[in-house]
Amino acid sequence: MTRKGKKQKPQVTTLTKYKNKESKKTKQKSKGKASRKRLVEAVCSQIDPFCKYAVGAKMYDSSTWPSHTITSRKLIEVVTDANGAYALRFDSLPANYYKEATTIVSNVVTVYGSANEMTNYAQQNVLYSHFRIVTSGLKFFSSVDEDKSKGLVTVMTDYENDESVLHGLLSTAVADVSRTRLRDAEVTWIAVSSTATGEYREFDSTATADDPQNSRCVFAITGATASTSVGYLELVTHYECRSNYASAAAASTTPAAPRNHLVTSIVSNVAKQLEPATIANHITTGKRVVKAIEDVMDTVGGMLSAAPYLLTLL
Repeated sequence: MTRKGKKQKPQVTTLTKYKNKESKKTKQKSKGKASRKRLVEAVCSQIDPFCKYAVGAKMYDSSTWPSHTITSRKLIEVVTDANGAYALRFDSLPANYYKEATTIVSNVVTVYGSANEMTNYAQQNVLYSHFRIVTSGLKFFSSVDEDKSKGLVTVMTDYENDESVLHGLLSTAVADVSRTRLRDAEVTWIAVSSTATGEYREFDSTATADDPQNSRCVFAITGATASTSVGYLELVTHYECRSNYASAAAASTTPAAPRNHLVTSIVSNVAKQLEPATIANHITTGKRVVKAIEDVMDTVGGMLSAAPYLLTLL
């Protein structure tokens, strides 16, 4: 019996306590998964140019400059020369995006052609004063017929950033090189950032040999059928750009990404795991990036230091 007008308190059974405890655990676990997912997305945006989160990404460093993000994509048909060879140097710079070899003698590049600019370079150069590379990479898809399937695909990462070097396409003296057969080849190469953060540089500067931001690469085909289309090469680079103050783009800049030590630290560690140059099916490469991120995050130090910085990603 209870007094009139006074409600009886509901009895809290052991089962009720257990359900409340399990519900709390589930919520905490769900929140942890969401935070981890956001962290993986943030790191992927700083490493893999083919990740959907790389589009529009900015660097999580100490820069406070308002900026824009732009993307350059080039699709190139790969056609071999009279000796069954082809070579391209990928620099990722706005005014010096890539160069194709014009002369290859005995599988050695002796002459590169003139520089090809990034997508819409003339327009972008009016709008922006400075740039930096967030992510960059290339993909190659072989399209050869079975009867023309001979040949070798080579990708060499160039850390020297020196265009005066004449590349021996079959050299064994290169430290960071990967090769695979041309038939059914699906090749992905991802640039490894030289530092955890990037400094802005003049937008219209070709600056080929000095002040490197990312590793660059030489892509080559050797021993293939002469004068034949053997596939397609896709070049992708995501930039973060500062506007010319007098340009039409100045008023629409957006704030810099928040500084996040955890993201930049993981990016640095994952980049080391991605060396040497990646040659693989592009799907496998994407999984490799995610696996490398999760391996770093699973370290005790990484997990313990995560809490203060995850808030900047929420």
